[in-house]
This record gives sequence, structure tokens and C-alpha cells, in this order.
Amino acid sequence: MKVKYREFELEAYRDKSITGIKLIFYSIFRISDQRDFDSGFSYSDETIRSFIKDMKSQVDDLYENPEHYDFKW
Repeated sequence: MKVKYREFELEAYRDKSITGIKLIFYSIFRISDQRDFDSGFSYSDETIRSFIKDMKSQVDDLYENPEHYDFKW
């Protein structure tokens, strides 16, 4: 699932890893310059929709508390 939120593109999907375990792979990129804010994988069992909601909260926190992040504007 891919969504645009604020200045960012959020993507999350469930797929098998190379070890055969199903994981959620995710990324958050700033649309203007494709700068990576966060990306990786999770062992979470939550739904993709719920995971995207959590990612939106992370972007909101970046706007509210930029001093907590290394992300350069």
C-alpha cells in the first residue's frame, strides 16, 4: 500500500524475507527529493492499514518535534 501524506510518500507491504518469514517492509520518503526518512522491515502482525496509520503518526511527530530527529529539512 502506498499513500502520500504531507510532503512524504509512505509505503508498506507484507512479503516473505529471504529466510521465508513474512515481514512488513516499509519506507517513508520525502517526495520533493526522495530523501529517506525511515525504511526497513518489521516482524509485526498488525494490518498494513494499521501500520500506515502508525507511519503517519511518525511523520506528524517529525513536524511537531523536529529536534528529536536527524532529518534535515
